[in-house]
Amino acid sequence: MKRYVFLIESVIAEDNLSNAFDAVMQGKKKTFVTRYYKRNKEAILRKFYPSWTNP
Repeated sequence: MKRYVFLIESVIAEDNLSNAFDAVMQGKKKTFVTRYYKRNKEAILRKFYPSWTNP
């Protein structure tokens, strides 16, 4: 049962990450999370979208 809970939590975390990333791409600056991701946008792009930074 714990394994399923972990899977659900990881999916939720991934969804929150994509929401924060979308907010950054739209230029919103309302939450700490979006400020954090705005500061680290390049690192996030390198991590999740390597083809964007390494053509």
